[in-house]
Amino acid sequence: MRKFLRLITSRALLTAILMFAQFGLITYIVFASIPNEWVYILITLVVSLVFGVYLLNVDGLHPAYKLAWMVVVLAMPIFGVLAYLLLGRNGQKNRRVKRYAKHGVRLHSMLMEREKIAEDLRRDDPAFAKNAEYIGTSILLPAYHCNDVEYYSCGEEFFEAFKRELRKAERFIFMEYYIVEEGFLWDEVSAILREKIEQGVDVRLIYDDFGTFLTLPPLSRRAIEKSGVKTMVFNRFRPILDMSQNNRTHRKITVIDGKVGFTGGINLADVYINTTIAHGYWKDTAVCVKGRCVANFTAMFLQSWSYKHEREDYDRFFPDLPAEEGENYALPFTDIPIDRENTCENLYMSTIYNAKKYVYMTTPYLLIDQEMKTALVTAAHSGVDVRIVVPHVPDKRWVFWLTKAFYTELVREGVKIYEYLPGFIHAKSIVSDDTYALVGTSNMDFRSYFLQYEDGVYFRNPTLAKQIREDLDRCVSYSKQMTTENTKVSIPMRMLRSVLRVFAPLV
Repeated sequence: MRKFLRLITSRALLTAILMFAQFGLITYIVFASIPNEWVYILITLVVSLVFGVYLLNVDGLHPAYKLAWMVVVLAMPIFGVLAYLLLGRNGQKNRRVKRYAKHGVRLHSMLMEREKIAEDLRRDDPAFAKNAEYIGTSILLPAYHCNDVEYYSCGEEFFEAFKRELRKAERFIFMEYYIVEEGFLWDEVSAILREKIEQGVDVRLIYDDFGTFLTLPPLSRRAIEKSGVKTMVFNRFRPILDMSQNNRTHRKITVIDGKVGFTGGINLADVYINTTIAHGYWKDTAVCVKGRCVANFTAMFLQSWSYKHEREDYDRFFPDLPAEEGENYALPFTDIPIDRENTCENLYMSTIYNAKKYVYMTTPYLLIDQEMKTALVTAAHSGVDVRIVVPHVPDKRWVFWLTKAFYTELVREGVKIYEYLPGFIHAKSIVSDDTYALVGTSNMDFRSYFLQYEDGVYFRNPTLAKQIREDLDRCVSYSKQMTTENTKVSIPMRMLRSVLRVFAPLV
């Protein structure tokens, strides 16, 4: 009864009711204004034609995304156009985009003055240098020499290191997460944060409103603020039909004193450290970088924090740390939906195309576009050992069906796909040739690539790359390989999967 009362009085239920009511009202008004069926047929034909021409000419939208919306509109012309206008477009308001970009230029220009290693990169590794130049040009984030890196092969390892570093904070702690959830993990972290606030440490937290919709009730949110943590709710989820609701922060960033930075797939919730079991064993990964490269994470956080309209001296958050030397490099980067760059996907494809011996990946969702499929198949046909590890136990069954819809063709073309039998693999990483690696927050799906704020670190680091490869080898040993035989399905299921693949960009 208590759960039922909580459900019927929840913000989530109220929001759903209001959104459905608005959609129903708009649809009723539109259809009620059409006098007869012949006028309706004429209008639908005109709408379908006009919308089709319009959609084909929209810049910045992926062709697969356009195709999915075309099918929706052709099936339900009036309803489909309304749905697209309200939900389908990248909806960041121009005012917010301009402010975000303004603060970004200011922050990133400071970074570019701090680190000039282009010549070292071109000398040590021309392939990595090209990717670094791409990131530096498109999103103004530089690469760094970086020798102090720790890789965590599970949430439990990450959590212990995370608490240890938080306790060392002296000046500030910045945290940006998609999910913050009440429970053991957050109790442990919040106790450390309260202690640090009493010591005068500036503690700030950005959390996504949609990601925490069901995990962080209003009372808990107020309790966090009362504890002294400065908070910002990213893109507050409102009970109105608004296209800007598509753009969420999916980043997982912690910056400590500008010297230590964490990122990876791990949110601040118990399931990520397996104190709560939801979908078998939850396999996740993270990295901790130290040194000058942390400045990129600081800039990412402050750029998001700029949505609060606060003016402050950014210089105090960028300590003057000694430059490092050597052949190991790190490039913390972000991917944002308000520009025209698909940074995460482009880095993945560059790593795949440049691989000579092997390229291994982990992802919870495998909903890829034609460009990514071409990269994977081309690498496999070139003799590269291409492996992708996905979950065996799904967290969202309908998304799992979509993931399986991509198996058959990839397996037939030589790409090796493994389902992780112990449970759900949430890690998002790629490694190749015992040299290059990327650990971050982006899934291999359309939402991560085109609609969400993501982050990651792109490494040239043979020691780290071997660690990640060995971890993926262990994952493979616990997994079931998909083959042309065990991916066969009935004709009705093949037809269903074909339809589902069309709508994959809308998931």
